[in-house]
Amino acid sequence: VYDATPFRFNEKDSAINYFGRLLEAGGYNYFGTERMYSGVDGREMTADIFYGVIHYQRLRHMVSDKWQVRTTGVVDALTRQPVKGRRRGGGVRLGEMERDALLSHGAAFLLQDRLFHCSDKTE
Repeated sequence: VYDATPFRFNEKDSAINYFGRLLEAGGYNYFGTERMYSGVDGREMTADIFYGVIHYQRLRHMVSDKWQVRTTGVVDALTRQPVKGRRRGGGVRLGEMERDALLSHGAAFLLQDRLFHCSDKTE
């Protein structure tokens, strides 16, 4: 097991030298370029393929923190439309462009359901 922390190297002991030595010890090319063969026809590819360190970092904004779903819920007393905001259990606005996109795809029933029956239908 090797420590692949990307920020522990300096001018004297660079990451290129460190990982180059590891690659050579494993029987690979010092610079990380290897012959690659096509999985389709088995011919050798003419390009140099570089294998290197991949650094993954968790982003602050994750999709699981952002998603919002609403089927039925609280509606505004005055407009009879769903309230807005995730904190209040509200819906996400379906704007004109989204409406036009749904119309152009022939989803008229979905529009009638979402924009009329489930939104601000009155008796």
